Amino acid sequence: DSMEPRIRSGEYVLIEPNRGYLAGDEVLVKTADGQSMIKLFMYCRDGQVRLLSVNDAHPPITMLETAIEKIHPVGAILKASRFVEMAP
Repeated sequence: DSMEPRIRSGEYVLIEPNRGYLAGDEVLVKTADGQSMIKLFMYCRDGQVRLLSVNDAHPPITMLETAIEKIHPVGAILKASRFVEMAP
């Protein structure tokens, strides 16, 4: 619930791995220890990355840049009703 009400349970997040991102953008962060999270990217400075949640009940996260495997920008947030199951 760290990104509610911006992203709600059951919604889908479209990731655009070949696009850049700026401060304030929503990003998918995958850490070197295997965690994945959607956060607001604030900055990368002096080897540290600062991330925020939309939900104020969750404190900001500051982590070493070396602890992050990937950061990709969020391109869109899709409602659950947009999911279409493909035939095999």
